[in-house]
Amino acid sequence: MSAVSVQNRLSTDLWRIIRADLKGAMLRPSIRIAVLIWVLQIVVFAYCIPYALYRSSIDGIGPEAAEAIRASLELPVLGEYVTASVPFYGIPVGVAVGAILICSDYESKTLGVLLARIPKRWWLGVSRLITIAVVCLIMALSSFIAAAICSTIFTVIRGSDFEFHFGGTMLALGATTFGLFSYAVLGALFGYLTRSILGAVMLGLGWTFGVETLCIGILSGSSDVFKFLHGFTLTGNIGSLPSALDKTAVLSMQPLLGVNTLHSGLVAVVIIVCWLLACVFLGISLLCRRDVA
Repeated sequence: MSAVSVQNRLSTDLWRIIRADLKGAMLRPSIRIAVLIWVLQIVVFAYCIPYALYRSSIDGIGPEAAEAIRASLELPVLGEYVTASVPFYGIPVGVAVGAILICSDYESKTLGVLLARIPKRWWLGVSRLITIAVVCLIMALSSFIAAAICSTIFTVIRGSDFEFHFGGTMLALGATTFGLFSYAVLGALFGYLTRSILGAVMLGLGWTFGVETLCIGILSGSSDVFKFLHGFTLTGNIGSLPSALDKTAVLSMQPLLGVNTLHSGLVAVVIIVCWLLACVFLGISLLCRRDVA
């Protein structure tokens, strides 16, 4: 058999594994629930509650706060607003998606059977990585569609003109997918480490909320050492992405959990990519070297 034929067969086999992984993920109820929870978080916390506050408490919150809420609900800034939800609301959902996709085979005791059918273990790691990326893209798309519907309804109610910035929205869609994917890859790493969905989620939340946000993030305001460390945290850099996309300065008008101005968009992306490379390398190494049992 020629080298070209062997290469084509290997590519076909890998693609078959990826397709099977994608199909399994789409049929998994827990993944569907995770997508639904993410979309509901956007609808409820980013639109319904702010709109209710805007309508009922304009006098109580003051004109500046009311203007900030109004601006955040309009169609032109839906991309920045959804992306700004990732550093806080996206953490548990993203980590859970990565943990579910990695640990399900461990917990169901089917990983050994699956690996017996695959020529190379790292193929499964690559397949799971692509599956995670596709699921995160679906999550981001679903939330943007929901946000567009909410913003359109708000615009109709107010009788404002319709504006839509396609380029900025697509860039924000990419940033949202990138942020969710980063948290999911972190959850996948902890999944390879613990082989337990619950264990991986607990470690992921403990690291992002406990270590990066509560410890390093809070102490960064009073210590140069922690300020330096904060600049290299995954959560801190994902929080810099919405600010980099905020061309209308609407995010600066109101404080949003997790959003910061630590770095420019480019620097933040570079640091996040370094995190991703480290997590992927360690995760696939654990998959390839540890005994299945």
